[in-house]
Amino acid sequence: GDYFWAAVDKDDSLVGFVCGTRAHGTSLTHVSMEKHEPEGRLLCVHSVVTKECFRRRGVALEMLREYLRAVAALPPGARPEACAEACALIAKAGLVSLYAKAGFQLLGLSSVVHGADPWFELQVPDLVRSAFTEPLVQCDAFTAEAGTGNAAAVVFSQRKGDAKWMQKVAAEN
Repeated sequence: GDYFWAAVDKDDSLVGFVCGTRAHGTSLTHVSMEKHEPEGRLLCVHSVVTKECFRRRGVALEMLREYLRAVAALPPGARPEACAEACALIAKAGLVSLYAKAGFQLLGLSSVVHGADPWFELQVPDLVRSAFTEPLVQCDAFTAEAGTGNAAAVVFSQRKGDAKWMQKVAAEN
C-alpha cells in the first residue's frame, strides 16, 4: 500500500522496510494501530525493520528519513488535506535515540502496552516541514573573521549528487 516502503540493495534483495497506517486523532492508541483510516491526519508507523547484517550502519535511519520525505510529498493534483499532518510511532527505550535522529520528538510513555517493557511515543508534529529539512551548517568561507568572506552552506545529505537540488540550495544561501 501507500505506507509500506521497502529498501533493496543493488541486487534487488530486501534490506529492510517501513510500514504504517493512517488514523484519526493526535496520538497512538491500540485502536489507531489496528485500523487504517485513509483520511486520517496521523500517520502511525508500525515497523522499521532492517536485515540483521545492515543494522548499526545507518540504514534504518536513512530508510526512515526517506520514508518520511516520500509520504510527506504531495502527489500531483492532490489536495493538501489528503496528506497526513503528523507521524507517530512507539519504541522501546533503546531505539528512542535512533528515531530522534530521524526527526521524531519524544512525547513520553505510550498508552499502548505490548509486553512487560515500557514503550515511548515519539512524533513528528509537522510532517511536511520536518521531512524536507536537511541538516545544514552556514559558515563564512575564505576568511578567519566571522561575518566576512563568502557565505557558504554545508548540507549533510544523502541525495547522491542531485545537481538541480544543489543549485537551489546554493541560490538560497
